[in-house]
Amino acid sequence: MKEVYWSNSRVRQEAEGGTGSIVQRDGEPFYKISNYHVMPPFLVSLVSGSEHWMFLSSSGGLTCGRRNPDNALLPYDTDDRIHDSSATTGPLAALLVEDEGKTRLWVPFARGPSVYTLERNLYKNLPGNRLVFEEINHDLALSFHYSWSVGERFGFVKRSGIRNTADSERHIELLDGLRNLLPYGVTQQAQLERSPLLDAYKQAESVTDATAAIYSLSSILTDRAEPCEALMATVVWSTGLDRPKVLLSEDQVEAFCAGVPVDAEHQVRGKRGAFFVQSSVSVAPAAEKNWYVVADINQRPSPLAALLGQIRRGVTPDDIEADIEAGAQRLLRLVGGADGFQSSSDAMVTARHFSNTMFNIMRGGTFYDEYNVPGDDFLDFVATWNSPLRDKFSALLDAQGGPLTLNSVLSAAENSGDAHLERLALEYLPLTFSRRHGVSSRTGRPCLFPTRDSSRASSPSSSTRRRRMATTRTGLPGTA
Repeated sequence: MKEVYWSNSRVRQEAEGGTGSIVQRDGEPFYKISNYHVMPPFLVSLVSGSEHWMFLSSSGGLTCGRRNPDNALLPYDTDDRIHDSSATTGPLAALLVEDEGKTRLWVPFARGPSVYTLERNLYKNLPGNRLVFEEINHDLALSFHYSWSVGERFGFVKRSGIRNTADSERHIELLDGLRNLLPYGVTQQAQLERSPLLDAYKQAESVTDATAAIYSLSSILTDRAEPCEALMATVVWSTGLDRPKVLLSEDQVEAFCAGVPVDAEHQVRGKRGAFFVQSSVSVAPAAEKNWYVVADINQRPSPLAALLGQIRRGVTPDDIEADIEAGAQRLLRLVGGADGFQSSSDAMVTARHFSNTMFNIMRGGTFYDEYNVPGDDFLDFVATWNSPLRDKFSALLDAQGGPLTLNSVLSAAENSGDAHLERLALEYLPLTFSRRHGVSSRTGRPCLFPTRDSSRASSPSSSTRRRRMATTRTGLPGTA
């Protein structure tokens, strides 16, 4: 075997890996794949108890959003392109480490040959709602990791950290963030067919003293000679670093890697959006420094102003972790309601049963509250299929009194003598959480989280009960 050099530095051979085991991390069990990067790239999904979706490549590329591909934070694409997108889309970190009188550049998870002795590990917790990428640099005695998770209140959460395993304090200049962010209102069709025009409409502006940025379209894409203002936006913000500079593009990334000081960017137009925080950190021996980058879509003016005010007052790591934990508990309740928990001496069998149950209810749904029926949701269902009957059914249910159950709704319909009412009552099922959770390897346009209209594309049949998909408009817990 030949020794290969990159200038005066020897290129390191890839370590052996690709083995998996269950380990404890952050107080819970994770499935760990050691040195996953020696394997061919593979696709991983991150699940949520709400309407978030995320598909990640082991190469680092990803796509994510809420509800469906038309509500994406990062461009929706097929899995082969997600594997390739690690160079242009998603996380990027660069570190300048003071070591033995020199400033050493370290770009964690960079593809291609490395001059460092590295170890890379991938962790996924057993419920599937938290994913951790870790790179250990044995030459610098440092490790860098970032994790992905979601929360209903704050959206998509990227938690990054540096651990110092050396015997002395380390001083590090860091640049960390996300690339190719989409402003709200970009459809999948626009991503695929009008990307050059779309880039021209993109704009980003930083928010004073909030370590945040707003990404929007200068106007809605239209060929009509009329004003068409984009009133909703994507927001990205960070907490955990001291006096960080905010960058809104990738223009200064190469300069930072070359040791050139970077300047904060306050507004960027006509190019792909990015969000980077640049700061200096000192990490004591055996200590760890963590920070967060948080992003969400579909921000209307009033809620956005409230969120920015909250960020200025201070959002703590405990606030973010509480939001993530609330979403995790929601997911566990949904799976537990479908008998997704079991006790076994084989941890992998237990985890497999949980995941099978979870993906089954994501396909077919689970009952909202056993056989109890949410009245407003049922009446919305009736109005969708036969609007004139909504008021009639509402009067029947009011006259009946008491809590609504599937049997009481069927009895009211049968006693009415109206065949149309009876048909609608038979077709309704109080299901929630159901979604077509297609994977990014499928061609065409998989609808990951259908809206009410898309879930009812076909006409109902009186001979079969249709599963209906509760939506977030109903306010039901666990809807998607």
